[in-house]
Amino acid sequence: MKFFTATCLLAASAMSLADSNRDIYDVMYLPNAGTTYGISDLAYRSLKQKSRTTTPDIKSKGFNFSQSVGHSFTDKFSLQANLNYTKLETTQSGTSDQDTKGISDPSFTGRYRLMDARFRVDVYGGALVSVGDHKIKSNGDDNNLEGGSQIYLGSQIGQKKPNYQWALGALYTRQFKAKTDYSSNLDDDYKDDAYDVWELRADVLNRLLESSFLRTHASVNIANSFKDNQGSETAPATTYEFGTEFQQKILPDLLLRAGVSYLTVNARSGQVERYSGLTFNAGATYQF
Repeated sequence: MKFFTATCLLAASAMSLADSNRDIYDVMYLPNAGTTYGISDLAYRSLKQKSRTTTPDIKSKGFNFSQSVGHSFTDKFSLQANLNYTKLETTQSGTSDQDTKGISDPSFTGRYRLMDARFRVDVYGGALVSVGDHKIKSNGDDNNLEGGSQIYLGSQIGQKKPNYQWALGALYTRQFKAKTDYSSNLDDDYKDDAYDVWELRADVLNRLLESSFLRTHASVNIANSFKDNQGSETAPATTYEFGTEFQQKILPDLLLRAGVSYLTVNARSGQVERYSGLTFNAGATYQF
């Protein structure tokens, strides 16, 4: 919250606000008033869970397609909605494969620009709206729902120069109580307690050619531990991610993107040493 407060104070102390050029490749993307936009991404993920015990490692791989649609109602405010579809296969020696697939809960995000002068300062927030329980079948297959709603609030500060951009952001997420329905369990459904998640992220975008760019990011995500109503506790987890993406502006209103990122998760669990893996993505940003 200190980062959020600091960025608000920086914006309040500015003597004047002046809109600078808006481009589809901006790190802190917020198009001009009246613009409708879409962001489409297809990702392939390959993850591995390494155990601290003699239990065989668990591997997951599959695809995720994400679609966002938004609209800038003014030069300072935009609102967007997001859905994704996931198909992920998990394998472990000695057990049958398990699939995670389905459409996600919808999420909605509003972004407001406090300052657009020497520095850009944004605040943003929204919610993920739970539309159903997280369900796990007797064979281990499950859906792509969280089982509970979320709210989130963040701030971002950055700067745009002719040949590069940078941005630093902080995001707080509150995951409310969530429900998991095990079809093989005759007892009460599992109900997870609410918990907090904090994320810090840095982005840098460099111009390679007139219409070609390289965007690099690094982030750390810290999730608190939480308990369920069956007496189990999920350990706290810290996720580190680093990635790079090549971007090509085809038209003023069309940007194509392709990249790769690596993540590792320290779960601080007695059974799990870490998760790690790669994500390859291809996508497009477009506006009307």
